[in-house]
Amino acid sequence: MGRNPKSQTSREKLKNLNIMKKIVFFLLISLLTFNLLKSQEENKGLSTVNKIKFKEVYVYSEPIRSYEIVDEVYSVASQLLTATSQVIEDIPNMKSMIDNLVSLCITKEQKGKVKNFDGIITYDGYIAYLIKFKDENTEKSGLGRVKKLYNKDIYVMCEPLVSYEIIGEVSATKEQITSADQSIDTFMKILIENTIKSMNVYYPDLTYDGIIANDCNKAFIIKYK
Repeated sequence: MGRNPKSQTSREKLKNLNIMKKIVFFLLISLLTFNLLKSQEENKGLSTVNKIKFKEVYVYSEPIRSYEIVDEVYSVASQLLTATSQVIEDIPNMKSMIDNLVSLCITKEQKGKVKNFDGIITYDGYIAYLIKFKDENTEKSGLGRVKKLYNKDIYVMCEPLVSYEIIGEVSATKEQITSADQSIDTFMKILIENTIKSMNVYYPDLTYDGIIANDCNKAFIIKYK
């Protein structure tokens, strides 16, 4: 008894349809994976920053939103290191430095000595660039691009936007900190140089992408996932 041509044609159509579904599914997964990897790559070096007294604070980074510098505030170490517990064993407390710098900027704003501002950018902890965002779009609010040193991303008092893992810790000695120029820029250079030396000696085959520092004498070594 011969095969039914209509039945055979239906089975072939169904088979071809299933093959097409698998191809489309594979292409969609590939596209989603590509877009995800592209997004991860583009977001490396981006950070989420904190607000202090309702001001966005970019330490060793700058906003990805369009902005303009409307004023500058200059300070000296004696102005930033006045409160108790700001110096521990002669080592500056970086958080206190930034808190005091922001407070100084806000005080000047309230007294009308500087223009109104939305946030600050500082690279050393002593000079604050007061910024005003050019648009009202808050989609990128609190997102910054961190500075690089030795081709490594340096996250200071902020968090990476992309997923990461901590693979180690690095520190600076009291002598390194106290004998150097007392600025955040100098502290970060000491920490990343110590990181490079340590990794080259103990883990020469291990790759890493940057450091996260909330203190002037200690940082975490990170690798993006």
